Amino acid sequence: MVTDADPVRPALDPREIEQRLDALERASDARRAELRALLDDLPAALSRRALVSAAIADAREAPDKGAIVARGLRKLGRIPRAVWRRVRARFAG
Repeated sequence: MVTDADPVRPALDPREIEQRLDALERASDARRAELRALLDDLPAALSRRALVSAAIADAREAPDKGAIVARGLRKLGRIPRAVWRRVRARFAG
């Protein structure tokens, strides 16, 4: 039971509640506007070809090319195991 004397949930004036809600709404609107501005800066669509070209350009400029290649090979090495797990799960279930 909540009473007016409850220290955890003090009684609030309706005007104070409205002020707090208005402040929260203004903050929310500001965040929404900021996110929309960020989305406007992003390209509308990125083709697969553009994505691969950008990845290759980034890889060319990367100082640790050996680590990138090693990580890629490890990922490729995990593909057969993942396929085997999927096939086994499909026939087991």
